[in-house]
Amino acid sequence: MIISIDWLKDFVDIEETPEELSNLLSSLGLEAECDNQFGDIKGRSYW
Repeated sequence: MIISIDWLKDFVDIEETPEELSNLLSSLGLEAECDNQFGDIKGRSYW
């Protein structure tokens, strides 16, 4: 699943970089990876 970090920030206070967030989620047992940024679409960053 591809999600917008900005969308996620609408619901949760996040100060970590996408890479740090990916590592945190992985350490909790969730499959997550952050390989690249797809770009900005209507002012939102997609990772």
